[in-house]
Amino acid sequence: MEKPGRLAQAKPREDAALLRLIADNVPTMSVAYDENLCCLCANRRFAEFFGLTTVSVVGKHLREIIGEGPYQEIKPYFDRVLEGHRATYKRTRVIDNGELRHLEVELIPHIGQDGCTQGLFAVTTDVTERKRAEEQLRDANEQLQMLIQSSPLAIYTRNRDGLLTSWNPAAEKMYGWKAAELLGKPLPSVPDEVRAESDGLRM
Repeated sequence: MEKPGRLAQAKPREDAALLRLIADNVPTMSVAYDENLCCLCANRRFAEFFGLTTVSVVGKHLREIIGEGPYQEIKPYFDRVLEGHRATYKRTRVIDNGELRHLEVELIPHIGQDGCTQGLFAVTTDVTERKRAEEQLRDANEQLQMLIQSSPLAIYTRNRDGLLTSWNPAAEKMYGWKAAELLGKPLPSVPDEVRAESDGLRM
């Protein structure tokens, strides 16, 4: 039978192991710094992003982890958090394989029971894939608009409220109304024969 003392010692170790397991499997990079901006602990995702381990990163200064140039750029945010305020910022970083990564960082002050700032927590989200998707969608929309504007067919688009959002040159020629007169407004009444001719072309 286990002695009570051994059980009491095992519980903190089990809790620490569970916390480490959770931290290493969240999709964000997390790190804690003391008031001097030296790393207290970090999850695996953060350490590996900077070519370190969860052991070797401990004790390193923020400047040493990210480099002098980036450190000088983001230092004002950290200074603000050490004064007790939250802060967020965005930055990019080129990793070892030359790939550009887009990062969003949230800084949270660690306030002690005495009301003084004892350090801070930094949570970094890699939003590279999201930005790529947004850029691809934007490019696709721009290409679609180019096709609509250059089409010989009369094409117009409406939102869910029935208000016109686009009105191409061919529609201007067919209906006689300029886009500047109609955008943001409901489609005006037109003769039945013109509406029937264009019904299959609207989007």
